[in-house]
Amino acid sequence: MKKSTDMTNSEHYEIHFWNFELPFPMPLYPFCTEDVIRHIPRKIPFAACPFLQILSLPAGSMHYIFRDREIMVNAGDILSIPPWVPFYFESYSTKGYYHKQVIEIKGSLLKEYLESLDMMRVCHWKSAETGEFEKAFHTVANYLGESENHDIPEIIACSVRLLHFFSHSMNRHREQKENTLLARAQKIIDGNLNIPINLEMLADKLNISR
Repeated sequence: MKKSTDMTNSEHYEIHFWNFELPFPMPLYPFCTEDVIRHIPRKIPFAACPFLQILSLPAGSMHYIFRDREIMVNAGDILSIPPWVPFYFESYSTKGYYHKQVIEIKGSLLKEYLESLDMMRVCHWKSAETGEFEKAFHTVANYLGESENHDIPEIIACSVRLLHFFSHSMNRHREQKENTLLARAQKIIDGNLNIPINLEMLADKLNISR
């Protein structure tokens, strides 16, 4: 564990690392947690990390920039960034202050596991159910800081549960969105029974691409 605190600016940085030596590669494991409080605005250069990051903001805001999109992460949001996705973040545009908690996950089968959960892409949950993340974050941080080898199954299970929770949440949101589109399409069709309806017309009225 490494801990650094700047009392002058009330800033805080606490990090816990995986410190277990095993004779075999792990398919999936949380190797690091970070708990960060910043008041002074910051900006990092573009980087692509070889691991999954899942982060939560208990307070403040941060601006994340990817090659194809920009995301404003606010208090209560969750953001996941898969391996090797280039990005940078800055807090100048959000007045500097943020409290960020991060779980970083590695593993020999991480890519395959994320693909199976449809999480090999940047995912942003606004006003998310942060209770599950907070529970996993503190559990993993405590284990990494103080545990022995016999706790490894519980450490891994904790991160696996977290991934499944957010994958399920993402799919549930997508299903709700799709159901809403279907209902709107049905309403358009029912209201225009006297004229021919085609896909181009529906796409135009629903403001979506075909």
